[in-house]
Amino acid sequence: MDQGPGEVQEGQDSPLLESIGSRHEPYETDPPTSGPRAPDPTAYGFHEETIADEVQVATLCAGYVIVHYNPSGGSALDAEMRRLADELEGYDVVVHPDRDLGEAEVVMTAFRISKRLENYDEAQVYDFVMGYAGLRLSEDLCPSAPTT
Repeated sequence: MDQGPGEVQEGQDSPLLESIGSRHEPYETDPPTSGPRAPDPTAYGFHEETIADEVQVATLCAGYVIVHYNPSGGSALDAEMRRLADELEGYDVVVHPDRDLGEAEVVMTAFRISKRLENYDEAQVYDFVMGYAGLRLSEDLCPSAPTT
């Protein structure tokens, strides 16, 4: 895959777990960009609650981009993230709150790729989404991954 926006992350094997609660090795990145994964990805669009790490990896394996936003950014950022999800409806994009982002307002992840933004920048988010959403991964990276 050609390098687009974001930083390439160290890759972990992404074995399929029996369930979200199955024991597994810890993730090497936060938010995760590879590693043990749940059987099924989540649906595209805006999510009110933080998505479990195992489901995040399954979603990345299915070719989605995840936009994580820091809920401590306030109501203006929350409204912006809802608008973003509405604008990207139909794309392989998930938007959800994530309290573990530290100082970053937004972090975008694709399989083995991430980009942190201290402040939300719509142009950078769109650049990342258009660079990675919908990419199909090879079977050796995510065995038995569902396709969208």
